[in-house]
Amino acid sequence: MYLQFTMVLVGCRGNKLIEDPEATPADTGIVSSPTSEPTQEPTQEPESSPADEPSSEPTSEPDTAVEDDPADREGWTLVWRDEFEDPAIDLTKWEFEVDGQGGGNNELQYYTDRVENAFVENGSLVIEAREESYTGEDGTRSYTSARLRTMNQGDWLYGRIEARMRLPEGQGIWPAFWMLPTDWVYGGWAASGEIDIMELVGHEADTVHGTLHYGGPWPANIYTGGEYVLSEPFSNDYHTFAVEWKEGEIRWYVDDVHYQTQTNWYSTAGDYPAPFNQRFHIILNVAVGGQWPGSPDATTVFPQRMFVDYVRVYEREATDTPEESTITFTVDTSCSGETVSTVALTGPWAGNWEPAQAVAATDNGDGTWSVTRPEPSQELQYLWVLNGQYESLIAEMQNGAECAPVTDYYSYANRVWALGEPGPNDTYGQCAPCP
Repeated sequence: MYLQFTMVLVGCRGNKLIEDPEATPADTGIVSSPTSEPTQEPTQEPESSPADEPSSEPTSEPDTAVEDDPADREGWTLVWRDEFEDPAIDLTKWEFEVDGQGGGNNELQYYTDRVENAFVENGSLVIEAREESYTGEDGTRSYTSARLRTMNQGDWLYGRIEARMRLPEGQGIWPAFWMLPTDWVYGGWAASGEIDIMELVGHEADTVHGTLHYGGPWPANIYTGGEYVLSEPFSNDYHTFAVEWKEGEIRWYVDDVHYQTQTNWYSTAGDYPAPFNQRFHIILNVAVGGQWPGSPDATTVFPQRMFVDYVRVYEREATDTPEESTITFTVDTSCSGETVSTVALTGPWAGNWEPAQAVAATDNGDGTWSVTRPEPSQELQYLWVLNGQYESLIAEMQNGAECAPVTDYYSYANRVWALGEPGPNDTYGQCAPCP
């Protein structure tokens, strides 16, 4: 949602109800509340007269069952929520960001704290984008909207962050449910990261995007992400958007359908899993215009509303079973002919092949060095960096070796770890083991 025009692809690139976690977006079947009164009044008189004398003993035990909270999730503990059941926005949870400067994306709206732009209605938070002239401290804009955040009132490191929403649509409309760092430990955007749980550009009303922003401060920032396409516009009904975030892994969901996992990122100011190892807070907003969606046109209808039924945050319950699998990469440097001071593992996931952003290895004391990471969910290209220098396997490949299958034989030769393989044991700069 933030500074979209600086993005560069890595490598080559409301009513509350219980959702069925097994349902797909096409068969969820969300039911709205009745839009009219019942067709007949409730019966006023009992169908039979009561007994003359009360029974001396109750005929059955009183019903003491407690209904399950629809927010309960197996394996998770609910730690923060806003169901928007109060008549006004809870300012102990949310803060308005008043801003007319375009959000870094040349957006056209003025974010206000007015009730015209954000309010609670029928159990949902409503953020309304309006076409109107508005003047504030940042000047005059032709559109208004709202942007709310939980900074210093709801900040989390890891967990499941979830919201049930019905989205606006139309050329130039840009709703988002996303997160920014609370403490900016690694420096300015995007060295400290950004997690986009859901974004939609209104001219593609059936598609939402999940994205990570990271790397260095602008303009050295990059992004990676994926999209989820529905069979109808997201404006037609409520849908649930979530990420499940743990150390070294972030997973994206729409209506409990898992559509993307990311494990590879970096920050120029910290070791992996930086920057996504710090506190982040939630942001909800509807932007108008900007580099990504473009400006509204004659087809755009105003006002546009984003409805938020709830926002919930969960922590993973403790378990005796290890939560994640890891993989260990090991390299033997004993026949490198050098005095070894540092060894690291690099690839497109580690600083985009920048040695300074490689993951430092641990000296095993026998000439070998190792790196242990969360097990990747996709094929991984990598190389070793010894004393700040990449290993080169080009000559090996030109002579028929097979340990670096991603190669053009003249300018690069990359090692590959494939899904399901054990952690590799390599020899620095060559395919064969040391003598």
